[in-house]
Amino acid sequence: VNEVEGEQVTGCTESDAIAEKLKKLYPGMNLVLTLGSRGAIFCGADGSRHATGIYRSNAVDTTAAGDTFTGFFLAGITSHGDGELALKTASVASGISVSRKGASPSIPKADEVLAVGDLAFQQKCLNKMTDVARSGRAVLYVSHNMRTVSQLCNRAVFLNRGHLEYDGTTERA
Repeated sequence: VNEVEGEQVTGCTESDAIAEKLKKLYPGMNLVLTLGSRGAIFCGADGSRHATGIYRSNAVDTTAAGDTFTGFFLAGITSHGDGELALKTASVASGISVSRKGASPSIPKADEVLAVGDLAFQQKCLNKMTDVARSGRAVLYVSHNMRTVSQLCNRAVFLNRGHLEYDGTTERA
């Protein structure tokens, strides 16, 4: 929910009050309240609460910012369940997306988002992705970084200008 929608639903104008009222209206739900240039707040169904600022970049086109944020947040929260990490990842991804023109072409790859964070952020993301992969779920990981591909995947597909050139073990890719 963005803060304008939150204000319309709750009648509150301050972000903390909007989040608090939405949690009272809809107990048991995970809530993300986006605050535009001020970041976002996550309130988990378990009572957890996390806030993040925005990842600052030279904004060129904001067309895909919201969709990128939502996509990265949902991918994170549904795969590993860590609200704080999903919020930070989504913030970085949307910050990267606004630095590029267009909608679809501006959405960053996972390794681009990882490259922006500090070492602790990168390691936490990789650990979560490894846990998901080891749990037996399929992971589609698009990257140019063969080190992380080898770490996360046991199968790789190599595309060259849209044509399949290899499908097999990561070691041979």
